[in-house]
Amino acid sequence: MNAIVQFDQVDRSFGKNRTLMAVDFGVERGESVVIVGPDGSGKETIVLLAAGLDVPDRGAVTVNGLAAAARRTRSAGTLGLVLGTTPFGLRESVGSSIRLRARLHSLGGSLARQRCDELVATLGLSEKERDPIGVLGPLDAMRAEIAAAVVHHPDMLILHKPTAQLSSSQARDLIGDLKRLQRELGLAALWTSSRADDLRHADRVVLLRAGTVRFTGTPDALLSEAGQADIPAAMAKLIGEGEGLV
Repeated sequence: MNAIVQFDQVDRSFGKNRTLMAVDFGVERGESVVIVGPDGSGKETIVLLAAGLDVPDRGAVTVNGLAAAARRTRSAGTLGLVLGTTPFGLRESVGSSIRLRARLHSLGGSLARQRCDELVATLGLSEKERDPIGVLGPLDAMRAEIAAAVVHHPDMLILHKPTAQLSSSQARDLIGDLKRLQRELGLAALWTSSRADDLRHADRVVLLRAGTVRFTGTPDALLSEAGQADIPAAMAKLIGEGEGLV
């Protein structure tokens, strides 16, 4: 096992609300893992714990073998974060936003420029590099956030619901971008979704309901577990109809 992020029997509560219970899974190098479940199932809490922005009540969350929260500053180079709220000024251009993030990771001017050029090309943003963030559509805005999050070439990218504001075709395009970045950078990806169709593109799926892991495995194994021919039907069987999935 070569996990970058590992959850080991993690519990997390907020007051009387038990948000996560005995959550156990890891993300290996180069792997794509999608956390899927209805709204309120604990997806955001998993993201915050993995990023070191929260701590478990019981169990452990580790990044490269060290407690995630304890090494939050030291793991800044290990992880890239896309948490669903743009960190940029809306008047800032795509290119300058990416280069600013590069400088925050102590990348020099020429290297920052090179990384920016490579990422805007990979993500189809070359013609929009000088455009302000605020004029971009939702797909290109998410691409710009992802470019900034990986400019320092982290080991893993963590994203919270990156396809939530996208159409089905835009979501497929974004997932294609993510898979291409993973191949080019040797990048692992941990991301959350409420969209059943997103699971088709994952190496592994972690299916949550009410803070517990109902299934973990490949998309094909999910179909086999549920005895269904398509992923939406499999998820409906495993976590129930009408649970807020799209």
